[in-house]
Amino acid sequence: MKNTVTVLFENEAEAYQALSMFRRDPINGDYVISNAAVVKKKEDTLSILDGFEMPVGMNNSSKGWIIGMITGLFFGFYAMLMGACLGSLIGVFFDHKVLKQNSGYMQAAAKKIEDERTALIMAVNEKTAGVIDEHLARFETEIIREAISDIKEKQAENPQVTAC
Repeated sequence: MKNTVTVLFENEAEAYQALSMFRRDPINGDYVISNAAVVKKKEDTLSILDGFEMPVGMNNSSKGWIIGMITGLFFGFYAMLMGACLGSLIGVFFDHKVLKQNSGYMQAAAKKIEDERTALIMAVNEKTAGVIDEHLARFETEIIREAISDIKEKQAENPQVTAC
């Protein structure tokens, strides 16, 4: 299930420790983290302090490169190189769109953060919700999980809330 996971921390240093822990292991059998950011809300201003984006699996730029290369194979060496480059470039635009959507979902989740709080917000594809919670058990946290499908519904109902 694709979710945004917002983890509220009492201690700002622990937010960075949790981000580092997930940055080292963003993909495993139980979850895949595509975006994560440590954010701080201060006087209705949200500051992104650190984070990462993880294009997971075989992304569109890789697929475009392979398709372009195979197509160019039928027309010779230079066509193969041009097809690979062009296919990769087209794929990058699709990858960018997915990362931008995830950022929009994370922004929607960030609206729930109270003033003067530090949080780790992640766009996650989870098989088991408890695994991320287990990793965070050593920290003093509050975890808010929201399905991305619910965020999409809210954005469709209220067009002022956009996904970037």
